[in-house]
Amino acid sequence: MSDQEQTQIQERASRMGWVDKDAFRGDPEKWIDAEAFIKRGDEELPILRERNKALDAKYQKLARDFEEVRDTLKQFAEHHKNVSKREYEKAKAELQRQEKEAVSLADTKKFDAIQLEKAELEKLKPEDTNGTPTQSKAGSKEDYKCFEAWKKDAPWWEKDRAMTAYAKDVANELERNSPHLVATDEFYAEVTKAVKEEFPHKFENPKRKEAGLVHDGSDETSSGSGKKKKTYNDLPADAKAYCDKFLKQGLFKDKQAYVDEYFGQE
Repeated sequence: MSDQEQTQIQERASRMGWVDKDAFRGDPEKWIDAEAFIKRGDEELPILRERNKALDAKYQKLARDFEEVRDTLKQFAEHHKNVSKREYEKAKAELQRQEKEAVSLADTKKFDAIQLEKAELEKLKPEDTNGTPTQSKAGSKEDYKCFEAWKKDAPWWEKDRAMTAYAKDVANELERNSPHLVATDEFYAEVTKAVKEEFPHKFENPKRKEAGLVHDGSDETSSGSGKKKKTYNDLPADAKAYCDKFLKQGLFKDKQAYVDEYFGQE
């Protein structure tokens, strides 16, 4: 073999990745000359090509399998989300049922306990179809804080059944018609305003204001005073409507019980 042919072989081998012995950094015993390097490449290249084809086919199969697994997981996640929504709605409906029952029984302790449970349930509310948490401020932690702060300025709460029942009714209506006010101080300010408008006589006497109830005996007397107690007919029209409503809900045993609470008479 001429020097020129040898040089050409070495140049071709170099292009394939071969290096001379002085530049070889591997095991010296594994070094081969340029001609052997080219021969091995020519013999092994078809094998490598076939191996690459097999690897490529295997990769394609793995990719297809991965897509199938991803689709399955996606379907499972969607199913789980729908199940979670159903469970959430079921729990919410049950709490609403218990809440109505507590109101009908005038069980304030149970009512407050249900509010806490509703707040906890809202924390577990599943995401909506767009993948973003749904917003519901009623029964939220913020709403509970506002409610607790408001109660400090409403000492009549739970002490006067007529005022409490009316306040709950106003709050429910506000929640339905003005949901943007829920969990804000403005929401409870509206409740207080409505209660004061409905029961102005209970906020007139300064001494009674401190107690949250107004009853100075100026508008009625005890049974031994010679004056009649106020009756259903003495109620304003809207108060009569609420009296009828609360009687149906079982909050008062009879009309006179509501009248006595309304006017603060014993």
